[in-house]
Amino acid sequence: FIPWLHVGMGVTTNSQDVRELIPELFYMPEICMNTNRVRFGCKQGGEAMDSLELPPWSHGDPYEFIYRMREALESDYVSSMLHHWIDLIFGYKQRGKEAIAALNVFNWHSYEELDKNRDTDVDRQLLIDSLDNIGQTPVQLFTQNHIERRPYDLLDPISCSMGVKTIDVQRTCSCVARVALFASDRVLLVGGNGTALLFRLIVAPLTKRARRACSAGSVGSAAATGAGENSVAASAGSGGLPSLSNMTPLASGRGGGISRGRPSVDMLEEVERRTAPLPTGVVPNTSKKAGGPCETENVAVLSFDNEVFVAFGGLFDNTFVIRPLDSSSVFAEERLSAHRGRVVRITASSNSRYIVSGAEDTTFVVWSCQLQQGRTRLRVELLFTVYGHEDNPTAVDLSPVLDLVATASRDGVLMLHSLTSSRLERSLRHPENFSIDRVLIQATCYLPNILYASALDHVIHQIGVNGVALRSVTAPGRITSWCVTPNQYILVTTKSFTNLNASEESGGTVFFLHSFYLSFLNSVPCPLRSFGATLTCCAAHPSNPQVIVCGSSEGSLSLLRVEL
Repeated sequence: FIPWLHVGMGVTTNSQDVRELIPELFYMPEICMNTNRVRFGCKQGGEAMDSLELPPWSHGDPYEFIYRMREALESDYVSSMLHHWIDLIFGYKQRGKEAIAALNVFNWHSYEELDKNRDTDVDRQLLIDSLDNIGQTPVQLFTQNHIERRPYDLLDPISCSMGVKTIDVQRTCSCVARVALFASDRVLLVGGNGTALLFRLIVAPLTKRARRACSAGSVGSAAATGAGENSVAASAGSGGLPSLSNMTPLASGRGGGISRGRPSVDMLEEVERRTAPLPTGVVPNTSKKAGGPCETENVAVLSFDNEVFVAFGGLFDNTFVIRPLDSSSVFAEERLSAHRGRVVRITASSNSRYIVSGAEDTTFVVWSCQLQQGRTRLRVELLFTVYGHEDNPTAVDLSPVLDLVATASRDGVLMLHSLTSSRLERSLRHPENFSIDRVLIQATCYLPNILYASALDHVIHQIGVNGVALRSVTAPGRITSWCVTPNQYILVTTKSFTNLNASEESGGTVFFLHSFYLSFLNSVPCPLRSFGATLTCCAAHPSNPQVIVCGSSEGSLSLLRVEL
């Protein structure tokens, strides 16, 4: 390639330079590198054609270059100008007087149907060759100006003050194994004893406009009074935990007036739907934990519209079971068998169409899930089995968007398989040959990547989807869980490396890490009552980054929310 700087100069100064950026320049770093050392020849000046010469702002890193390109494409500025581009390419400025005024006129034979209405003796093959070179003008879709895209107005949690509301659910379960947040503003809690509870959230997203109004002092004396006696901000202690007795409930609905101290989300403590605990002995309590045998690693949640299912591994007969959330549901339990060892790892895709189970026989099995209309059973079919691991499974994740299944084992091997073809794409090993205890596929990152970590060194390693090592960072504590968010950061819950004495306040911390650079953006401490208690799981709302829920080993939920 020629230097990127020359490309920019050409398209901005030369009217004959009609090159356009192809989609690969927004998601594929490999296009910038001549990895296979192919000889493309030389330029007229004798300089050999090789890898793309990147601009200075990318620091010579093709991965950072692609990330920045995608970041610019998704920026608020581009979004605010997008309707102008649509007007030029597909809209009313494509033809006629508006096109002339906008200097948006091209060769006559590039327009649809225009060449058929023109009486000319121009060689048809010459026109075809010209179109092969300069392309065709798209079909005109709009004859009026396109509406402007609304800016993204939600406040970003990493730039705001955040509070924590602790909700005690110990009466139902003494340990929270998994939490899941749904787009319908519901939160599902799965206890260590196998019980599942569905709660309703009251979501009132806080906007940038509301913060500007508060900063400008337009709230009024009523808000100032509320901020003193009944607000969450005033009731927060030195540790950042609001007092539950002084918590101001949110008004129902999404409108909500602007007031200081108003949190972005609250939760109704009445249970909407529930499932009874698993019968004693169905899942052996091999870890001897008081909270029950079900752990985050062997629990998965499936959601199909209004139907919710919970999958449990660890059963004594080497199967795993999928239970409907409602005990009165028309759907029956599904018990699936494909392993010769106890199922110790299980996870589901974000769209609930796939589920992966890993067992002590060192195999992983990929299943497809489908909820058929008019049927009373969840259709689950075995797709393929992952072989090649030589030790017990320790972590698994999958992404239908990236067509990827990542499986890891105690011997430090990480395998990447295609979800659709079952083909092995990559096989990697931990740099220190440690066991890989956690894997996270970041499909929503502007540059999709994979994270993995070991409990032995607490280092988070990042690789590209093709297995290229990108960076490694040391975690700020013992990682107890992590999850992706709709924004460009992930959530990592940790426990301190050291506990000096039993009188110390127990708890965990939620860290916000940049999804690509892995830099620490923010942290929120979550105090817990019991000494030694930890945050066992976390989840973020699929579309609202202001809604975050964490579960703990002491049977409580920590509701993180943005506060003005």
